[in-house]
Amino acid sequence: MKWIFYVVVFVYMFYRTVYGVKVLDNRINLDLNGVTDDDYIEVGETKTLICKGSNKNQKLQWINPNGQVVPRQPSQRVYTSQFQVQSMRTGPSLLLTINGTAVADSGIWMCKSGETSEEVSICVIDTLTFEGTPTEVVADEGRSFTLSCKANGNPEPRISWYRNEVEISDDDESEPKYRLMTKYNSEGIEGLLTIISLVSEDSGNYTCKAIQESHLADDCTASKSLNITLNVNHAPSFGEGDEKQKIYGKEAEIVFIRCEADGYPFPSYLWFKKDGEDLIKLSEDITVTSNHSGTASELQLKVTEDTYDNEYMCRATNTLGDGEKVFIILKPMKPEPPSEVELVSAENNNGLIFNITWEDEILFDIDEIVAQYLPTGQLKRRTKPRESDWKKARQALANKGDVEDFGTTAILSGLEKATEYWVRLRIKNSVGATKWSDAMKASTADNEENEDEKQEEVKEEEEEDIEANNSSGTSPSDEEQHESSVTDDDSLITSTTESPLPSDDSGKFYGLFFGVGAVLLIIACTFLMRMV
Repeated sequence: MKWIFYVVVFVYMFYRTVYGVKVLDNRINLDLNGVTDDDYIEVGETKTLICKGSNKNQKLQWINPNGQVVPRQPSQRVYTSQFQVQSMRTGPSLLLTINGTAVADSGIWMCKSGETSEEVSICVIDTLTFEGTPTEVVADEGRSFTLSCKANGNPEPRISWYRNEVEISDDDESEPKYRLMTKYNSEGIEGLLTIISLVSEDSGNYTCKAIQESHLADDCTASKSLNITLNVNHAPSFGEGDEKQKIYGKEAEIVFIRCEADGYPFPSYLWFKKDGEDLIKLSEDITVTSNHSGTASELQLKVTEDTYDNEYMCRATNTLGDGEKVFIILKPMKPEPPSEVELVSAENNNGLIFNITWEDEILFDIDEIVAQYLPTGQLKRRTKPRESDWKKARQALANKGDVEDFGTTAILSGLEKATEYWVRLRIKNSVGATKWSDAMKASTADNEENEDEKQEEVKEEEEEDIEANNSSGTSPSDEEQHESSVTDDDSLITSTTESPLPSDDSGKFYGLFFGVGAVLLIIACTFLMRMV
């Protein structure tokens, strides 16, 4: 019997020696099944999360955001269950099932095993709906009108208004154009945007954006937008003004004269030929109406010698009034040399802007503005370049601005910054081109001068800070030494707290050592008993 006792004691001591010092691996891994911190879950969905252990002796638990252990009761809406039968090589897996997710489920869920835990943030939102919100409304010019946007959801949304992707505010107290207000009722939240003294330019799309933010989880948000079209009733008008629009056409070719008015309700169109003070209505068989929401009409004409200098009038009419636009048919002519070409300014580091004017009204078309430019540094003499010098010049098309009655603008790009040039221009169209204008000197800007000044100011501020630190008795070297000492202390703390734990091999070594000692102790005890 004594031998049995000794064997049991030996086996127990050997087991405790080997496995008592063995470090257990209690790691936890989460399988989120598509649940991420960057997105939300809609109310009513079913979600499952899996918590996987690495030690077969681990006990896993799921903790809800309220700090309560989730029970293993499939009859509950939220419960846990064993995911699979664990083997000798794998740890346990605990499945968390959330049926019919609710907003209250938002928050931090934790899988725990002893002192080890892993967390996941769940965001559940009852996405909002826009109820009873019209997407198109009509209002009269001169009056104030309120746009309404009703939204219902959980969490309760907040509403912002935008136009042309710019958020609308009512901070301007001097001449307010907009007023914002929010109403709360049992049906949800209602955002109100009042537009004061409507004009035709207020027509267009307005965006109501509703944003839901949950306080139960970080970065738990959702948003939806609704576009509302506002049509302001007003008489037809033409954005280009009432001046005549020139139409250039070659003989025997067909020209299309487009008439487009801004008005609501959408206007109808009539075409007339002007004969002095009289108007001759054109038959509809020579007009073609374009289908652009009924807001445009096109007159198609075949140009003849008798067509030139004729004027045609387009009249746009709706229930609030009418507007008129006159077009004159002109014969294409070779451009006349401009009276003056003047440098306006340097557009930027690599561009120049010129103003081109004529003394008389422009009666020719302008298709292109051609520029030649030559750096002054390439010329050995100080005088204007000769014609032979221009053979070395570069040539480019300048960007043409709007052509007015007596002039236009030209923008020459692609130049070197802070460089002086000789520049000359010419005007071209399908008929011909003008002679080159007189050469003029023009210099591009150099914005780096301002950058250099800013850098100098920054350097001066840094020097002042250094002087202030020196006067207070703290030099940069002292601060660096202090930081290095803090770093050394941190590394010391880290090395202390994160000391390596004994490995499985060291545990087995100590187990064998104590096992051999136990055997020798038993033999010694047996020998002493026999001696007695």
